[in-house]
Amino acid sequence: MATYKYKDVERTLLACGFKPQKNNNGSHQIYLDEATGFAQPLPKHSNGVIAPGTAESILDYAVMVARIKNINICSDRYKLSKDVTDYIKKQHSKVKQSLLFLVPDAIKKQRGLKTSEEVKNFTKSFLKKTKVKKLEEEYSM
Repeated sequence: MATYKYKDVERTLLACGFKPQKNNNGSHQIYLDEATGFAQPLPKHSNGVIAPGTAESILDYAVMVARIKNINICSDRYKLSKDVTDYIKKQHSKVKQSLLFLVPDAIKKQRGLKTSEEVKNFTKSFLKKTKVKKLEEEYSM
């Protein structure tokens, strides 16, 4: 089972362009990506470890934002842990197989997205709304 440290997940969010918004010295730090408008809470506990399911959910958002913004977050320059890099690479290959994996489950459920075509349309409209520059041909198949 993968172990995800707070610093590694935080480094991933920062690499995608998320910026810290709220630090109440409590157990969660809020990160915001201004280009997409996504806010992501990141739990910060004294042991410095994030539960695998929670970390992978956060990393799903990072993967989506990185793909939308065309950022290679697996680049060596970000110095991410092997567990984080392996999860991100796994998600990237899933997205290549089906666009359904591009959007995190919470967004799919909230928006009622059930097919790759619905995800593609959501992504196209999302890109137009947020004015994030992305390779259009990837989403205009």
